[in-house]
Amino acid sequence: MGRTSQALRKTMPSLLTLHANIVTLDVDAIVNAANSSLLGGGGVDGAIHLAAGPELFDECRLLGGCEVGQAKITKGYGLPARFVIDTVGRVWRKRRGNWGGDGKGLLFPPRSEQWESRPGITFSGHVS
Repeated sequence: MGRTSQALRKTMPSLLTLHANIVTLDVDAIVNAANSSLLGGGGVDGAIHLAAGPELFDECRLLGGCEVGQAKITKGYGLPARFVIDTVGRVWRKRRGNWGGDGKGLLFPPRSEQWESRPGITFSGHVS
C-alpha cells in the first residue's frame, strides 16, 4: 500500500454495519423509517418511541408530521442515541400495484427515474 493510500485510510470516514437492537446503540443518531404522522407505530418505530419515552412523542407532535421523501430530526430523549432521524418512504399499494403518489418533492426520485438509465447499476429482489 502506497503512502497516499495509507494517508487516505487514516482520514476518510468509515462505515460500520451492525446487527443489534437499534434502541440500545450509543451513537450520534439512529434513522427510523417512520409513518407520516411521526407519532409512533408498530415494529421498530414503536420500539423507538417506547424506549425514548413520552418526550419523543411530544416533540414529534410539534413537528406536524413529515412528507414522503423528507426527514426530520429530534432529540433521542431516553435512548442512548443523541438524535432520532425520522424519514418517510412511499408505501406500496398492493391493490393498485403501485407506490402511490407522483413522487414530487422526494429527496430521491422514484427508482425508475433515477437509476434505470444508468449503466452498470442493477437491482435485485422484489416487493411483496
